[in-house]
Amino acid sequence: MNRVWLPVLLGAGGILCLAAGGVQLLLQLSFGHRASRTSGVVVYCVPDRGRTWLPVVQYTVGLGTRAFTPDKPSPSWPQRTGERLPLLYDPARPDRVELDDWTSRYASGVAWIFTGGVSLVAGMLRRRRDRLG
Repeated sequence: MNRVWLPVLLGAGGILCLAAGGVQLLLQLSFGHRASRTSGVVVYCVPDRGRTWLPVVQYTVGLGTRAFTPDKPSPSWPQRTGERLPLLYDPARPDRVELDDWTSRYASGVAWIFTGGVSLVAGMLRRRRDRLG
């Protein structure tokens, strides 16, 4: 029984991870095409679970000044106040802001795709090994 289910589970998990990563990358690409660029200044940093810090970034769009705190840490973010950061924001919803760096925009989707690919290949290799004996 284990010979049948392990390759199926690995393959199904791989396909789900590939799909999740693909959707995430497509959403990021779509946001990047409709987003406008601006820059922000790190006002201060707040601790986030342990040793990582999240910057609170202040930026101006139109007539108003807004503050933005990313929801996920990134090693490329500065931890010094006064440092300028490139940002992307949605003109229709200026509160939707992301840091304009590769890590914060694409790393998660690429990681899901990589995990899905490894899982799918592992399932295919396991099935081949089971068939050969």
